[in-house]
Amino acid sequence: MAKREKPQAAIAPIGDVAGADRALSEIAEIDRAVEAANHQLNEDIDNLKRGVQEEIAPLLERKEMLGAGLANFAEISKAELFKDRKSKELDFGTIGYRKSTSLAVMKKICSTWKEVLGKLRQYDFKEAIRVKEEPDKEVMAEWPMERLELVGVQRVEKDEFFYEIKQEKVAAD
Repeated sequence: MAKREKPQAAIAPIGDVAGADRALSEIAEIDRAVEAANHQLNEDIDNLKRGVQEEIAPLLERKEMLGAGLANFAEISKAELFKDRKSKELDFGTIGYRKSTSLAVMKKICSTWKEVLGKLRQYDFKEAIRVKEEPDKEVMAEWPMERLELVGVQRVEKDEFFYEIKQEKVAAD
């Protein structure tokens, strides 16, 4: 399917229909070259990411093991290390406990957060429901001008030049 382009400014002089056709052909060649370069770039990036992930996987695994070891050590030594304070300052960092609070679904009443949302609606607890508000331009596009003006919006119509490349034809040539 042809992609429509809307150029911002005309710089290359084109004097006749044949020149316009040559310009479209050259644009198609440029598009193919850019697409090929971007494709190669994405492949190179993917290969680099894979290589780095393989390289750092053992490091991340070791980090996870060390973190679990620290947690185990802290739990075993909790009474001794944290009798006066919740954290212990060491030469290379700090270990400790921090009180945290989170919300969890009560499985006896609701099995998912979606069910919790239903309960919030049922009991009309709107303050606990997030709603992202934004103008719906598709709806507003159908409104008459008077209503648009009432809310400070105007309909702007303009002719914009475009061109479409027939990639299939250019690729065949």
